[in-house]
Amino acid sequence: MKVIVISQPKSGTYLCGEILKNLDIGPTHLHIAKDSYTYYDPKKLNQIIKDPKLTRVMCDLKDSVNKINENQYALSHLSYNKDNETLLRSFKKIILVRDEEERKESFDRWMKNTGREQDEGRTFDQQKEIGLNILPWSKVDNTLTLQFNDLLNDSQTIDKIQLFLFNKIVHNSNNVHQKSLNADTITKSSKRTN
Repeated sequence: MKVIVISQPKSGTYLCGEILKNLDIGPTHLHIAKDSYTYYDPKKLNQIIKDPKLTRVMCDLKDSVNKINENQYALSHLSYNKDNETLLRSFKKIILVRDEEERKESFDRWMKNTGREQDEGRTFDQQKEIGLNILPWSKVDNTLTLQFNDLLNDSQTIDKIQLFLFNKIVHNSNNVHQKSLNADTITKSSKRTN
């Protein structure tokens, strides 16, 4: 089984990755885009957070996807289209969505806290457009769609993820949830409560 998280920006992408890691799905440390991937080397996270171009590799989406091995996951904000659906047909896809105002607040906080406010002119309007292009994934086979607030506040959501991935509950969902919430992730907000 290969897993890809497809999230609206600022909807719990890295929290979901931490949950998958705690469910014994191996991290690739890749954040995949349509024409590149960024390798978030755990040993260089502080540098990469400030400037993701340090480990960005330009390549076709197919080449990025081929880097995901069995029992591994990657993270993304990939827009839905038929080509992407075909390419990811065999993958388990977890779709993450969040209220637009909450995403904007989180985006603004992230840009300020990382010093990326001037980063390539990125704006929330661009992120909003990406978010809208994620929504059609929810109608594709082999997907599980989750709300950010459920991921954050409801350990039963971990049960849903396990049933989707394994067809049974393999791990203690409360333990996985707490361990994941307590982990430092690259986008963890200081506002997140445990």
